[in-house]
Amino acid sequence: YTFNVFKEQLVCELLHSAKKTKFTHQKKCYYLNLDSYIEELSEQIIEKKYVLFPYTCFVVEEPVPREILAPHFRDRIVHRWLVDKMDPYLEGRFLSCSYANRKGKGHHAATQQLYHWLNNSALQWYLKMDIASFFNSIDHTILLSLLDRWISRLGNSEKEKEILRHLCTVIVRHNPTEHCIFTGDEKKPLLIPKHKSYFHNPKGVGLPLGNLTSQFFANIYLHELDWYVKHRLGVRYYIRYADDMVLLCKEKDLLKDWRDRIEEFLWERLRLHLHPQKQRIQRVKYGIDFLGYYVKPTHILVRRRVVHQSKQKIERWVKGMRSGDKVEQRRTLSSVNAYYGIFRWADAYRLGLRLFEKIKKAVGKKVEMNVRAGKMKVNIRSYGYRDYRSKRQIWGVRDEYPSIQRSNAKTRE
Repeated sequence: YTFNVFKEQLVCELLHSAKKTKFTHQKKCYYLNLDSYIEELSEQIIEKKYVLFPYTCFVVEEPVPREILAPHFRDRIVHRWLVDKMDPYLEGRFLSCSYANRKGKGHHAATQQLYHWLNNSALQWYLKMDIASFFNSIDHTILLSLLDRWISRLGNSEKEKEILRHLCTVIVRHNPTEHCIFTGDEKKPLLIPKHKSYFHNPKGVGLPLGNLTSQFFANIYLHELDWYVKHRLGVRYYIRYADDMVLLCKEKDLLKDWRDRIEEFLWERLRLHLHPQKQRIQRVKYGIDFLGYYVKPTHILVRRRVVHQSKQKIERWVKGMRSGDKVEQRRTLSSVNAYYGIFRWADAYRLGLRLFEKIKKAVGKKVEMNVRAGKMKVNIRSYGYRDYRSKRQIWGVRDEYPSIQRSNAKTRE
């Protein structure tokens, strides 16, 4: 009876997790028989016979070339269920200085927090650091010991804790390069340096980019660093997004001491190294290059690389508009509006206008710009509706054809 009740509960939770996963081609293939598929998966989890399916490998080139190892739809359900089980407890224990992959956080919140701190005139110096090949350097043994410690503190039943430990071990120890399926251009993997490729990792080290659990486990792994910096070193102005860290202080020598002690702690406790070429100690007045923005005491600017990428997206969208390719228009227009979403968190009003004038000059009267200030709502339409809310000014490119079609329909009625 207890086994059946636990199985029914697990099936319901897995079905709920399946609905949260991204709607991909694999999900379409399994969605009609999802109930029987989930029931079989729950039996494998309970009996500890769960094994991962082959991963799909592809390379993304923006903003920099990265190797992505995406799990199968079946495994993504398990990853989601695992995170949903552990996250509510851990979220309340993570420190507020961590901003990556957390509800109510994110890189915009991290940028705004850093900008708020820079208004303090006593903070004259900053230290910015990055961990070298972070995801490819995570030690499996250390990670599993940390996971075991956290799982033992959960309020779940012993049966659930046992299953969580087993799934964590299977996911962490699994080698995603075995029987991997490659998609996309065959030449793109050559763009990835060896020290950043999972295919050249030593055994027992590394987490694949593409797993939901990799982001979650990374926060657990670097929580040890957050606790050390905040409670051992006593750093008040410290912020971390994934492996990017910024520390603020009024004395340059103190920052150097913190850097040396953090380097020592990372190696002794977590077997990680700071990137030797991505350590910078500089005055705050020159600005901090952080998460795609230049954060200064008086304003925030968008990085030149981000602006260059937005111009490339605009050129692709203009080509799609001229060629009449509807699919390309929808896809690239959403990317253009995504960059306008990045601009709204910076002081980039004139930049947004200049880019729109470039679009209007190339396309003509087919587009218009909506500008709203404060907390007002903006609808940006690309064969549908998208809503943005912001405390800063918002720009969006909107296609006029849907409105024309609606006006014609009203006329016919």
